[in-house]
Amino acid sequence: MRIRAIESDDLPAVTALLAEGFPARPATAWRAGLARLATRPQIQGFPRFGLVMEDEAGPQGVILLITAAAPGGTRSNLSSWYVRPAHRQAAVFMLQKLLRLKGTTFLNLTPAAHVLPIMQALGFRPYTDGTQLLSLADAWRPSAPVRALDAASAARLLPPDQAALAARHLRDGCGALLLEDAAGPALALYRVKRVKRVVPAARFLAGPPALLARQAGGLMRHLLGRGVALAMLDRPMGLALPHGTALPGRDIRYFRGPEPPEAGDLADTELAILGL
Repeated sequence: MRIRAIESDDLPAVTALLAEGFPARPATAWRAGLARLATRPQIQGFPRFGLVMEDEAGPQGVILLITAAAPGGTRSNLSSWYVRPAHRQAAVFMLQKLLRLKGTTFLNLTPAAHVLPIMQALGFRPYTDGTQLLSLADAWRPSAPVRALDAASAARLLPPDQAALAARHLRDGCGALLLEDAAGPALALYRVKRVKRVVPAARFLAGPPALLARQAGGLMRHLLGRGVALAMLDRPMGLALPHGTALPGRDIRYFRGPEPPEAGDLADTELAILGL
């Protein structure tokens, strides 16, 4: 059994493994997400895609790693870990190999229930307190207007680093919004997903959760105009958000490293790039 970095030639086999391991998501969606990941700059010292486990018959397991620059260093998002049953006894070696990488903060944003005890034993800790749900009821709240951004308007209205962030995520199929705030304009990024495969919901990927909740009226009016009935924000630890409904146990995020990320900062992760 061999564990090595995923190469471009492995992507068809990796796509098939991911579709096998996560059957609720079609192979076409995995293929598109991996294609987006292939276009991103590779961070030196980290695999572009993650690791594959193989034997003489070919690939038998996969774990993705999405590494991006972040304030103070890098962040590495562990994602989509699947090993075929006959080789599960070796699955943890893939994870251990990645965790030996130095100089990064590891994230696990969507751990499955059976994986979470492994992550906790390896030192992963929660850094959010669940999800805040905004709905139709919040659309009537008074709020400053919200403006949709494209790459050109982002370049005019935002600082260069924020404009580049917006352009990158727009290419990945996310939405970008400009929020007015006393401190100046603020960027919010989101991706639309379907709750229970039916109801369209915007998962916010960037933007301070407290600001997003304060602007719930403008956000929901904008989203409803696009046929999106719900919005989901990460809840910061120990901070009550002013509007919406708290879902304390839903989508808690985990990290391993000296300092947790900011709650609500999900840019350049599996949620943005793969659409998970």
